[in-house]
Amino acid sequence: MRFPLLGSSFKLFLKILGIIAAVEVAVMFLLPVLFPDINYLAQSVLDALLLALISAPFLWRAVVLPLKQMALEEKIRVAHVIENVIDGIVAFDDQGTIDSVNPAAERIFGYHSWEVVGKNLSCLIPLPYLEENDSQVAHFLLGKDKKVIGIEREVTGKRKDGTTFAVELTVSEGKSSNRRLLTGIIRDITDRKKLEQMKDEFISTVSHELRTPLSTIKASVANLRDGIMGALSDKQGHALEVTSRNIDRLARIITDILDLSRLESGKAVINCRQVDAEQLIDDLMQNFQNLFQQKGLILRRDVAQGLPPLYGDSDMVFQVLSNLLNNAIRFARQEVVVKAVGLGNQGSDLQISIIDDGPGIPPQKMGLLFNKFVQLQRPTGAGGYKGTGLGLAICKEIMNRHGGKIWAESKLQRGSEFHVMLPSQQPSVGL
Repeated sequence: MRFPLLGSSFKLFLKILGIIAAVEVAVMFLLPVLFPDINYLAQSVLDALLLALISAPFLWRAVVLPLKQMALEEKIRVAHVIENVIDGIVAFDDQGTIDSVNPAAERIFGYHSWEVVGKNLSCLIPLPYLEENDSQVAHFLLGKDKKVIGIEREVTGKRKDGTTFAVELTVSEGKSSNRRLLTGIIRDITDRKKLEQMKDEFISTVSHELRTPLSTIKASVANLRDGIMGALSDKQGHALEVTSRNIDRLARIITDILDLSRLESGKAVINCRQVDAEQLIDDLMQNFQNLFQQKGLILRRDVAQGLPPLYGDSDMVFQVLSNLLNNAIRFARQEVVVKAVGLGNQGSDLQISIIDDGPGIPPQKMGLLFNKFVQLQRPTGAGGYKGTGLGLAICKEIMNRHGGKIWAESKLQRGSEFHVMLPSQQPSVGL
């Protein structure tokens, strides 16, 4: 968007100076002629009055009118953008009453603006646990702690004909005429959901079809390595060892693809319950203790006293923490710390962190960490390890499905920290 007012401010300043200077010169010559006996104080007062009276019309035409014109042009440009943007825009107050909608929103939902203005937002975005005209819809969209502001989320939209469809909603807030006004940016993602469904079905079919021949190949290689079909030379044994490792890696890729596909499609079964977080961490550390000893690394526990439980699927949370700990082993120099603390009011949230003292992650790569098929080599490498590139993407999807968060912090040569945050109690809105 252009800002002509800023671009021409210098020209306006010069105009103002020019007008004031011209008027001042005229006044200086007129006052002695009109009032030859006037004293200095009176002359100063008259000078100021005449300067103001004579300058006002010129300033109005040279400054105020152009400013008004610029403001009008800017308003027209903004209105043009809103009228022609492909995303729906719905403005509503903090009671959920719709204030205005743009043409894209009319097209998406099938209403004319006059049919929805003044009605509750729930006529466009129904919520299963609220009645149709509940005035608390906006409060749900905002969240009790405003966590929804500025965050893109997927919700269900409802067209005029009663059909429902998937939309992405982003809510922002502002003020209009001394009242709070919220703006919802709405994008119809029906086509995207269809493509995602086709992709999921394709991945699932291909992955399942690959598993059967892969199992047969793996069994045959195992038989060859065991000498069932005759003795092997050292070169043959080495070749089969490499083949076996690659078969295992391919099997992991297939498993990870299926896991991620199930999570993204919502087909994964999540059995949430309150879990003893301290016991979960102890089990995790016990599972990895031998591996740390083999690597010559220290695994340290830093768990706060009175740690609250976590609410989630214990197996999935264990999978997330195991993945993070596996990654930490690859890069740690001396030790890895498993840290857990309660957060929020009376420990309403639980944060578990996996901290290593490795080389850290380059800042330009931090944004790629949780993308699919991304393998980031830290500065000193990772001993030639090659994962599937899906581990952190799966971790992120599991956290999303739990209503939790996962993020990373890192400084070069000072190690990395991966944090997960989970609720300690069942949320008011079910998963």
